[in-house]
Amino acid sequence: MTAPASWRSGPHDRDHARGELPPAARPEGERLRHGLVRTFKDGMSEVRTQRILLLILAVAALHGASTEGFDRLADLHFLSTSGCRRSGAQPVVWFGCSTASG
Repeated sequence: MTAPASWRSGPHDRDHARGELPPAARPEGERLRHGLVRTFKDGMSEVRTQRILLLILAVAALHGASTEGFDRLADLHFLSTSGCRRSGAQPVVWFGCSTASG
């Protein structure tokens, strides 16, 4: 009995077998910003051609926008209900204790 091909190959081959592509090397002399812009444009053209990607992007944007208010008000709710105003401690102390306790 022989080992599967993914065991006999190197780590790079295993990543490729799982559908992961190796990072593309930047062409010689290309600036990082140009590479980022090119990647963004390539991604947007792919989103335009496949409607499911546009739907996923729209749902993610709407979800992010809908949770923004909750994220901003959660700190105020914590400060007003935890009693830190009555204790005289600075809000940064309460956030530190909250973060440290998990």
